[in-house]
Amino acid sequence: DPGDVVQGALALHRAGKTVEARTLLEERIAEMPDDTGAHLAYIDLRIGLGERERVRKEYEELGLKDPSNPAVRLARVVLLGRSYSKQEAFRALLAEEPGFARAWEEYGRFLLESYRIGEAEEAIGRAIALSPERPEGHLYLGLVRRARGAPDEEASLRRAFELDPETPNLRLELATTLAFGGKLEEAELILEELRLESPDDPEPILILAIVNERLGRAAESKRLRELLLAKDPDLPGKLLYVGLQHAALTDKTLSKRFLELAVFVDSTEAEPFVQLGLVYRWEKKSDLAIHYYTMALERNAENQLAWRNMGMAYREKGNVAKAEELLRKAVEIDPDYLLGWVDFARILQEVGKYDEAIPAWKRVLAMAPYGWEGLEARRCLPYLERGEPVPEVQTPAWTMEEMKVKTKAKREAGHQGAGENR
Repeated sequence: DPGDVVQGALALHRAGKTVEARTLLEERIAEMPDDTGAHLAYIDLRIGLGERERVRKEYEELGLKDPSNPAVRLARVVLLGRSYSKQEAFRALLAEEPGFARAWEEYGRFLLESYRIGEAEEAIGRAIALSPERPEGHLYLGLVRRARGAPDEEASLRRAFELDPETPNLRLELATTLAFGGKLEEAELILEELRLESPDDPEPILILAIVNERLGRAAESKRLRELLLAKDPDLPGKLLYVGLQHAALTDKTLSKRFLELAVFVDSTEAEPFVQLGLVYRWEKKSDLAIHYYTMALERNAENQLAWRNMGMAYREKGNVAKAEELLRKAVEIDPDYLLGWVDFARILQEVGKYDEAIPAWKRVLAMAPYGWEGLEARRCLPYLERGEPVPEVQTPAWTMEEMKVKTKAKREAGHQGAGENR
């Protein structure tokens, strides 16, 4: 079975027998040049060895020798680095080979990694329809559903596990879903098996620490966390970084998960608490945001970001006096904190303290004369200097339909003008 050859090679690679795995895949490709699974496993192995550029050139040459081989064409697309050219190459391949299930699967994986969730789900759905027995399609669908916060994440991962109960990554993803879904004993069984197979892999240990914490085994959870930090002292920072990446993509579900993991592994640093507060502010959960900012300030009382954002959370709750107090503290701690001064100036003018708002806006103007902050300062200062409240910026209250009509009218007017000019 071709799949057994590829799985055997992957098992050798996981066991550290990379040379043997590579030889097995090379022999398989020589014997069956159109084995897509062997080609993709081979390039993954070579990329893991830091040979992406070398293997890319090899496949460029292979593509010239065998241009009609769809497995080689797909491997060449997967090896492309630039997002736009890669997307176009996938589309071109799929236009010619619409029944190529593995190409749809790899395209869905690429879209998932690019965080284009809707498109990824469609592509992976096509792959599953064409090849319903491939576990990877169900795995990727589960990860798409996780990114959407959909309840059927577990069902997809269970189906993948039924089709392939051996691959460690797939088992880890299912265990993670079970752990966060409250199915702790089932998650624990999978994680303990993974630990026995790969004692140095930190991911099963991390999820197992969470499971132990939630099962009330605080001492074992603490021991596992200490083991993690001994293996990788930078782990909390890495988790924080991934959480921030998801926050930048406005993926609040996974952002919170990774930030909470960072706090769980090491609760001594302020930054993950600040970032959790920001996520809850985006969700308009001001009380939770204030809770996390308070915890951040218990760890670092000089964190101006926490003071400022806690002030804005109180502002959102309607407590303007408390907001003013906290924003004042933020700019006292860091007199060069531009956004702190912007929010402080706004709150001062809101409560009618024009004599303090004027120097605050002048400070903003001096710090960012050409940015949006400076533009806002220029708009507000003349009113405040005359002792007048600053009027709100008036925006047209158009409906979407009215905007479409206006846009269409402008476009038609433009075309008529162009005709007259001709």
